[in-house]
Amino acid sequence: MKEMYKGMVNSPQTKLSKAINSADTDIYVKDGSAFPKGPNLAVIGTDKSAETILYSSVNNDILVGCTRGYQGEAKTWDVNTPIARNFTEADLTAVQENIRTLDEKTLADMTEDSLHRTVSDQEKTSWNNKVDKVDGKALSTNDFTDAAKKKVDAIPPNPKYTDTIQDLSGYVRKEEGKVLSDCNFSGLEKQKLRQLPTENELGAVLEKKADKTELKTKLSEMTDDSTHRLVTDTEKTTWNNKLDSVSGEDVSRSKTKGYENATAWQSVSSSRDVEDWIGDFDKRTRENKEAISNVAKIVVLTESEYKALSNKDQNTIYFVR
Repeated sequence: MKEMYKGMVNSPQTKLSKAINSADTDIYVKDGSAFPKGPNLAVIGTDKSAETILYSSVNNDILVGCTRGYQGEAKTWDVNTPIARNFTEADLTAVQENIRTLDEKTLADMTEDSLHRTVSDQEKTSWNNKVDKVDGKALSTNDFTDAAKKKVDAIPPNPKYTDTIQDLSGYVRKEEGKVLSDCNFSGLEKQKLRQLPTENELGAVLEKKADKTELKTKLSEMTDDSTHRLVTDTEKTTWNNKLDSVSGEDVSRSKTKGYENATAWQSVSSSRDVEDWIGDFDKRTRENKEAISNVAKIVVLTESEYKALSNKDQNTIYFVR
């Protein structure tokens, strides 16, 4: 690639501040800011006799390290001769040749980096013949044969309990009107042949088998009967809080009868009744005593006398005999 040098906007023109001969390599100018940093080109003169130079650098108003006659002839130039960074034939030639060079370049001429690599046809073919990687799976040396595939294809759609399906590929089923010729079967082999189901029979059996998901595993899914009933936690709690029978006696009188009045105790028929009556009497007496803060007196009277009272004193305990 040819070197292409930076231009200068509007190509400002300045003049030589000192005369030079054809051998001078440092050229003094009146305004060094008219030139880009070196290396770069400059043109001395304005007509067909002009000389194009190549300078190395700009030091204030001095073009340093000039190559004289870069284009045109190296000459002697007087002070005040025009000099500028013009667009030259060398600039145009560099652009054209670089374009041609780039146009003719191939990938082989390019420079690679970590993000831009070239590959060969052989590499592409090799990669295209590979299989994609699947997480959790790896390649093995086991070959899946045509015979193995045939067995897999023989499995019916949506099988039930496929792990118990028998390999029947080595047997045939006897059909009415057909015989096996030139076959030497043992008695056991003949028995196996007779016992083999047809495809329809095998399919019917498989269809009748229950799927694992259809098996009931919860009590709530079961049907109960008169000797097998389901109960709730609430029912169990209620039953656990009930009293057992006491020494085989009826527990219906655990809470004494006749608590509100003495009528129920006018006739007692057993020692149990007496015990209940005494307990009831004691309990009601204690409750009445606790309810009265200031007891004035205690009165014992009959039931008829008690009922005949027109006013009952709140501070009096009445015992009915």
